[in-house]
Amino acid sequence: MKNLIINNQNNYINNHNNSNNHNNNSNNHQNITQNNNNNNQKTQIIINKVSNRFLPLCPSVKCGLEPEPKVSDFHFIKELGSGSFGRVMLVMHKKTKCQYAIKVINKQNKSNIEGQPYFRREIEIMYKLHHQNCVRLFGHFEDEKNCYFIMEYVSNGNLYTLLKKNNNKLDLNFIAYIMRDLISAVYYLHSKKPPIIHRDIKPENALLSENNELKLTDFGWSNYVAYQGEVRSTFCGTPIYLAPEMIKNQGHDERVDIWCIGVLLFELVVGKPPFFGNDREMLMNNICNVRISWPNNKKIDADAKDLICLILQQNPNNRPTLNEIIKHNFFAKFGIFEINVHEKFDGEIFVVNRDLPNKNSNFNSNFVNYEKKMVEVKKHRDLTPKQNSKYNLNEEKKNYFHNIIENLEMEKIKIKKENEKYMDDWKKKMKIIEMEEKNELLLRKERDKNLAKYQQLQLEEKKRLAKEHFLELVEDSYRNKLGLENEANEFYQYTEFWINEYKKQGKNIDPLLLELKKYKSNCSFYMRR
Repeated sequence: MKNLIINNQNNYINNHNNSNNHNNNSNNHQNITQNNNNNNQKTQIIINKVSNRFLPLCPSVKCGLEPEPKVSDFHFIKELGSGSFGRVMLVMHKKTKCQYAIKVINKQNKSNIEGQPYFRREIEIMYKLHHQNCVRLFGHFEDEKNCYFIMEYVSNGNLYTLLKKNNNKLDLNFIAYIMRDLISAVYYLHSKKPPIIHRDIKPENALLSENNELKLTDFGWSNYVAYQGEVRSTFCGTPIYLAPEMIKNQGHDERVDIWCIGVLLFELVVGKPPFFGNDREMLMNNICNVRISWPNNKKIDADAKDLICLILQQNPNNRPTLNEIIKHNFFAKFGIFEINVHEKFDGEIFVVNRDLPNKNSNFNSNFVNYEKKMVEVKKHRDLTPKQNSKYNLNEEKKNYFHNIIENLEMEKIKIKKENEKYMDDWKKKMKIIEMEEKNELLLRKERDKNLAKYQQLQLEEKKRLAKEHFLELVEDSYRNKLGLENEANEFYQYTEFWINEYKKQGKNIDPLLLELKKYKSNCSFYMRR
């Protein structure tokens, strides 16, 4: 194993010395001795075996409050999102059963290697943030491949998703309250010493909690303003949200965030960004000249439009302050008169392996105080080497058996949950089978009823057709009978005429009488039919 001496005032590991004094139960950890320059005392801490460290140790590990977390401490549930840096995963801590959002950063990615200073500054800034409208960073760790940021899990997604889900239409009252939360978060950042500028405010970086409380996240582009009047020159952020002074490389300060607030307010009220362009050059030109694309077919709230025009000023000096923005009539008509300025932090460090994030805020009442912990650690610092080794051995045994018992308990809980899940699945399947049987019986009854109705209808149809056929036959026979009678009358009149003519002329009438006899016999036959 290696004993590493770490300076308490530095975030980096200074020296690596070979030693065989102590054996650790875990193959994935190293023993580290931390040197405190104030009182010449040493604290033993445990970190992961990493050949090339990307980031400094997290506060709880550096202070010896817990071993450095590792991937096996968490159960990975699903992916929440991804980007050029890596991806964000929803996880559950196996011991505390708490849910976190872990940002996974690939250390082997070229752009991530080049952006290492930005990641360091991101965690440095996030550890300083303790506000209800800022996403909390609880800890971080790394292995050979990735770095992991253990962040607060915000369950209702981001503003961009909400906009798309609602067809870019949001209630004005709702917009006012979430903008109040955003302004509160930005005000908190700007009020820090030194002030912090976010520089990447956009719908994707505005998350919503269960209570629809907005929380600002993604501090990758954030930086400090070291003194009043200082300006930054880094060109960064999302193109549509870039401020004119950043595009022109004139330097920027806190007022670049105020510009982004105006752009976001426009997008929430109108449903689309205020600036467009066929290419990047045209977009940048429209932003620099503040050519806002107001919709012609949509009525915009007058107060919202007035506030947007006040904020989106080309000259940063003409933009209102955050206090002036919150006092605008757009917020006043919804009963919003002030910013959330409360910071709840008492210098306590969150321990991922033990503490539970408070569901009502970013803060936890069970944090371990660093000074109290140092008093506990001091008890065995002044022991002799022999006493110290015995103490460590006893501690190892306790930890070993404690881990065994803990694993057994976890296994019991896991088996119990699996059994409950199996029983629930079995009950669901049985209910489904019962429902299917009932449905099948009902279908059979319905089918039998329909079949009987169909047969009855077929029988009635046959009767109707037979009746119609009979009536047609009767009608035809009646018509034939009338035709034969008329024809017979005509023939009788014709034969009588010729009989009289033959008598006058003295001719023989026997052929005519024979013909008349035959015709009478035929007519009587057809009439009988």
